Amino acid sequence: MGLPLQTFETLNLQVLNLRTDWEKRNDSKFLAHVSALDAVLQSLSEEYLLLENQGSRVWHYTTEYWDTPDRNMFYEHHRDRAHRYKIRSRRYGQEDGFWLEVKEKTHDGRTLKHRLFNPAPAESEKFILTNSPYISSELSPALSVDYDRLTFLHKTQPLKITVDTNLKANNGSTSVSFTDLMILEIKSEKIQGASAAGLLKSFGLKPCSVSKYCIGMATLHPELKQNAFKPLLMQIKKISTYGNS
Repeated sequence: MGLPLQTFETLNLQVLNLRTDWEKRNDSKFLAHVSALDAVLQSLSEEYLLLENQGSRVWHYTTEYWDTPDRNMFYEHHRDRAHRYKIRSRRYGQEDGFWLEVKEKTHDGRTLKHRLFNPAPAESEKFILTNSPYISSELSPALSVDYDRLTFLHKTQPLKITVDTNLKANNGSTSVSFTDLMILEIKSEKIQGASAAGLLKSFGLKPCSVSKYCIGMATLHPELKQNAFKPLLMQIKKISTYGNS
């Protein structure tokens, strides 16, 4: 990185959580080659704070996605169903325990995220039943995804930008690394998000609908129906040299 992360003013996780309600938000995602990272950092350095947690400014995420045997959640996204869900367990860095999360995309395009820390099996079952149309006994792990994340918060506005790199997906028998791919996401209210989207578009980036779960599943499982994802997969292939390992 030409611009060291140490040049950013920082904030901690407690301040980040107090600033706004990140569980109800509007999302905009952008894809880019990782070589654009320095320019993005430069553009954020004046107006954004960088999350520092437990002494680390780059945070590693490990996410396990659950799905039904017939991959209902994958296909709901493939059909672009307006109201859809993802269910996952996630570990942040070296944190003890995990978060069980139900991510809900609503008809009006907003994202709701329901979270429960380190639940017992009975708690997980109740939590999933309460916050989704799924039953936990019908779900099983479908894909594990790892990546590194930088999290930025605007100094005055309820506006967060995340930058994900080093994306890897594993289905238990095969893995794939999306070398050089960078995923940027704006999480905000619509008004504030428009200004950030304009900033990213100034680098020639275009907003797109992208799901780490779906691109991992589509890449590792070519037998799954994925016609709707082909333009996105072609875009990713142009950006990132990737292959199974």
